[in-house]
Amino acid sequence: CSSTPQMISSPMVNSCHQAHMDVRSRTIAIGTCVKAKQWQHTLKILEVMKNDDLRPDVIVYSAVGSACEKGEQWQRALGLLEEMWLSAYFPHVVSYSAAISACSAMAAIIGL
Repeated sequence: CSSTPQMISSPMVNSCHQAHMDVRSRTIAIGTCVKAKQWQHTLKILEVMKNDDLRPDVIVYSAVGSACEKGEQWQRALGLLEEMWLSAYFPHVVSYSAAISACSAMAAIIGL
């Protein structure tokens, strides 16, 4: 599941569905996707983790939130905060910062 940012593809994300991939390995894959500005892939890896009954932790959620921020996906970033709370994880400063930055970027785009 590790790859250079230029080589991130759906097959790489799908390979994260393998049984030997633990939370740490998938967190590394998410980090690679964040650096490559591939927010869609981070959401897919998060979804695969949950489908494989692996509990993503606050670090995973924060990384996916950062990817959504970079992709100007403010609604998804806010949705991740809600999901964290519903999963009994307490967002930390990185989680909130990503959501706030995403919302600020959108506000600037629409002129608020």
